[in-house]
Amino acid sequence: MSLRAAATCVVLAAAFALTGCGGKRAASGAGPAATEALVYPRVLFLTTGSDGLGMLPSGANICLEVMNGLGGFTEVADKSVLLDRARLDSTRIIVAPTIAGYHDADRVFSLSFLDSASMANLADWVQDGGILIAGENIGRNTLEGEDRVASGNLIDEREWPLEPVFGYPMQEANLRDFRLVKDSGSVLLGGYRSELTGPLSDAWLLVPVESAMAGGVEVQARWTFGETSYPAVTLNPYGRGYGIMVSHFLLLQPSVDGGAGDVPAISEFYRRVFALAFRCGPEVYVNPWPGAHRSALAVTVNEAGGDSVGLGVRPMLSKLLGMPGSGDIDVFITGRVPQPTLDYLKREPRVKLASLSFSHPYFRDLDYCRTVWEIARLEDFLRTPLPGFRFPYSNRTVGGLFTLVRRGYRYESSLFVDHAACFAGALFPYNLPIWLRGQYCLSTHMLEFSPTLEDWDYYGEGAVAAEYPAAAQARDARRFGARLQAAWHELALERRGMMVLVLHAEYSGHSETTLAPVTQFLAAAAKSGDAWCSSLAGIADWWDVRRNVDIRVDADSDRTVLRFTNRNPTPVHALTVRLAEPGLKAVARGLSLARTERAEGDSTFTYLTFDLATTGEIEVSR
Repeated sequence: MSLRAAATCVVLAAAFALTGCGGKRAASGAGPAATEALVYPRVLFLTTGSDGLGMLPSGANICLEVMNGLGGFTEVADKSVLLDRARLDSTRIIVAPTIAGYHDADRVFSLSFLDSASMANLADWVQDGGILIAGENIGRNTLEGEDRVASGNLIDEREWPLEPVFGYPMQEANLRDFRLVKDSGSVLLGGYRSELTGPLSDAWLLVPVESAMAGGVEVQARWTFGETSYPAVTLNPYGRGYGIMVSHFLLLQPSVDGGAGDVPAISEFYRRVFALAFRCGPEVYVNPWPGAHRSALAVTVNEAGGDSVGLGVRPMLSKLLGMPGSGDIDVFITGRVPQPTLDYLKREPRVKLASLSFSHPYFRDLDYCRTVWEIARLEDFLRTPLPGFRFPYSNRTVGGLFTLVRRGYRYESSLFVDHAACFAGALFPYNLPIWLRGQYCLSTHMLEFSPTLEDWDYYGEGAVAAEYPAAAQARDARRFGARLQAAWHELALERRGMMVLVLHAEYSGHSETTLAPVTQFLAAAAKSGDAWCSSLAGIADWWDVRRNVDIRVDADSDRTVLRFTNRNPTPVHALTVRLAEPGLKAVARGLSLARTERAEGDSTFTYLTFDLATTGEIEVSR
């Protein structure tokens, strides 16, 4: 059994020592036991983003990558979703932070300001099987700005319908000089050190009223100072679901970006939350990608009119497309593309055209009318709609993103991954949130595909110099090749995510030497079987297909059953589930399974691949 699977078993044993194993739970507020299977973990992270331009906070990126890597289809939403009963019914896990940088566009979008109807819907959703992770200020204020705690220094069920979800009322306390310390029996914080924070300065925070705490609440961490302590992180079984309170939500924000948790600890927290959805049953994870592929790989080329430099875009693409298993390639073009090159790109069936704007400007220098012109002019030039866009120089604007959404673009790809300095960018697609302070917030269906590696960083200075000696090309090619391998293994494969390459005819395509690292990498990736090679358009298609596959899960101590329903108009091919425990038995009903076992870096996994026409189920047992 892998270390990750062992950790899951630990968390399940601890959690179900409290609640019992099976369909019924002795939980606060529980009504009659329900028999309907629960939703397989679909996840909503409630945030408007951190900058209005679709960038997610670092902590949101970690949640998105962990949950998607485990097969939990993860999307971004704002708090209006709490009034959408159908959307709630199709969701299993909701993360609702209440700290600046996540949803502080203004009061309209802040989760600290909630109406009673939204909170009542959220409470009903948890009771029906939802898993809520929230910060301590959730619903503290009315939409009109009134502080619900102001009356009697207490917030309880009379005005705060979330009290039974977490299992206690809340009070405000001065936590000056208090430290946050992990409980020795913590189920969820196993990856964290014992002392979670140093002493606080003046800090008035909401804390649970322990004397009124329901019997099933499990305290995960406490605020402590001398002999005084308050619960801080808690897990409460409520109905068929769980309420998880994370007072001091900075625990789920990485320290590289001002938080109080490190990336491995935060990742382990989300893995353990995800495990709660399986109760005591075997782990069965939906593979994020089609077939028995661990990760996705997309090669993209920017063509801004530099075809006369180096090999040229046509010979470069010919070599890339000729690699075994290379997949389709996205070529982002401008109105400067030479006509012979454009004719070639249109004829090549494995080239998927996307937009780099018409004249390749800095979009922040443009007014709204010129922004629309830049995007629409290229469409008119090509006489065809385009599925994707990349802002030149990664120079995104709210007006530009809003225009893309209005014009029906399916994806954007200019927000680069950086997991070293601040954990920016994401290794999975996510639907873009766009907000403009005081005006609007859109949780769009347009997907963000974050580029992982660009060749300019290795070849740019040499390629634009008067001379680029062969020895310098070979040196830079070695550096680029080493970085390609590191990014693939340490980022994409480690997190089961995608790697998006950004290449240029002027740089990677400068010579046979500079292109060799890419062709060698593609050959090795195809041979390993780890990589699903596709265009960004193909990945967007797959993500849309996955959105329309509903999955229900039922589990007890010895078995897990997944029931699939296809809402797409055509059959879905190569859906795959992954088994993390050895020796599991799988029986399919209405499906034909193809079984693949592969030793990977962290364990040996079994992949079960099938086509889904309408409905089917897989039962996995020990």
